[in-house]
Order: sequence, then structure tokens, then C-alpha cells
Amino acid sequence: MAGPPSGSGPLLLAAVDDTDPYDGYPVQLDRVQEDVPLAQRAVIVHQPEQWPAGCFCRNCKARWPCRLHAWGLTVLHAAGWTGVQIAELVRRAGAGEVPWA
Repeated sequence: MAGPPSGSGPLLLAAVDDTDPYDGYPVQLDRVQEDVPLAQRAVIVHQPEQWPAGCFCRNCKARWPCRLHAWGLTVLHAAGWTGVQIAELVRRAGAGEVPWA
């Protein structure tokens, strides 16, 4: 059975994440209105959850704000939504009223 060359020590395999967590998803301004329903869902579903190690996304477990939450906010702002309107959307969703139901 082939293995690492003698004397080189054990072979270690590690997962490599090629994505930069600060790279956001692009927002296409010419189709912002079409993306509003997806952006609403992203903002509602990708909410923060506090853990001993910090704040993480409840859905994708990435550091919060995760890329999808940030993308959703950017799309909604580009579509003319205010922070108050977005907060109201999240509040209503928390009460069970979601726009896709």
C-alpha cells in the first residue's frame, strides 16, 4: 500500500475554503425588482443566533451577517426599501407572516 515517503510523517488532509467570507454576492441593478422576493426570503431566513463563540447565521452557520443576508439587504435597499420596512418584514416573519406563504 502506498503512503507518504518514509520519514515524512503522517499525511494530513484539511478542508480548504476557497471563498473569502468578505466577498459578497453580486447585485444586478437591472433586475433588482425581480430579486426582491428572494432578497426578502434571504433576510428573513438568515438571521443571527448568539453562540458562546460569537454571532452566527441560524440557517447557514456562517459568521453573521452571512453573505446571503448581506445580499438580501443590498437588494432591498437598491429596490428602495428603508431600514424600517426591512425591520417590519423581519418582525412580521417572526410572527409567522411570511411573504411567500
